[in-house]
Amino acid sequence: MLTRNTIKFVKSLQQKKFRREHALFVVEGGKSVQEVLASDWPVHSVYATEAYLPALATGLRRRDLAPVVAKAAELADMGSYEQNDSATAVLEMPMPRPIRFDQGDYVLVLDDIRDPGNLGGIIRSADWFGVRQIVCSPETAELYNPKVIAASMGSFLRVPVHVAALSGFLTAHADRASYGTFLAGADIHQTQFDRTGGMLVIGNEANGIGDDIAALVRHRLTIPRFGHAESLNASIATAIVLDNLRRQVAV
Repeated sequence: MLTRNTIKFVKSLQQKKFRREHALFVVEGGKSVQEVLASDWPVHSVYATEAYLPALATGLRRRDLAPVVAKAAELADMGSYEQNDSATAVLEMPMPRPIRFDQGDYVLVLDDIRDPGNLGGIIRSADWFGVRQIVCSPETAELYNPKVIAASMGSFLRVPVHVAALSGFLTAHADRASYGTFLAGADIHQTQFDRTGGMLVIGNEANGIGDDIAALVRHRLTIPRFGHAESLNASIATAIVLDNLRRQVAV
């Protein structure tokens, strides 16, 4: 039975301090909850409307989970969506894992991406283009922010996101090719990417790649501008970089 205290608890997970305290976060929307149940991500609890339970039946049986039935208004009350007539899940935060950097891999390195929507979109693009790892600076938006989770459209389940000091990470892998996006650099359309793998560095939405990180980037790339916009959205820029990479380097 869904109680007011449970609704209040799940709602509290919209705030970073409570997510950290309980090591839990929220996924909203029926399709996203279905993806969660089909994955191996640890699930704390599932809340769903009576009408939506059949859509979750296979996943719930697979997980041997008993859902809590809720009204659409209660689902909306416990989350960030204005309307939710399907389902919400509370997931456990996994323990940090080592960064795997296998031969041939390209790792996305995010320097101070502050906008949660951008981070979620980048994770989604990484999933689309077969990037297996993302490394974020400590200043980058938190993975478990509800806006990041929503914008990733379930891709957070498949693309591990790590937090690390970027200078240390880049220095430790200085033997690998490193590419970064800058306003002035080599035309990305003319760039030959290293087929043995490397690192793709994406900078802050307003300030780009910080000077200390830029000093460690071996190849500076530019996406040519044909119009008059001052800059590109970080998520869009990442997708363009990954598209050019995959034209040359297969997964």
